[in-house]
Amino acid sequence: MKTGDVFIVYRPLSLDTRLYALPKESKGVEGEETAIGEIIIVKVEENASTALVTYASTGLSAQDFVSRR
Repeated sequence: MKTGDVFIVYRPLSLDTRLYALPKESKGVEGEETAIGEIIIVKVEENASTALVTYASTGLSAQDFVSRR
């Protein structure tokens, strides 16, 4: 990882059946993920790095994961 690297932030899809029943076909998307943001690395140190969130459709959390763009 180096300064300037761009990462896409992903979150696993969760199906909410509290309001309505989902069709059987929707079971195929369980376990899939959706892109929710983008970050750029601005500082790299030995044990940690700092990133700037350049886009987020929702708040990012510790359970989200990233993949290099």
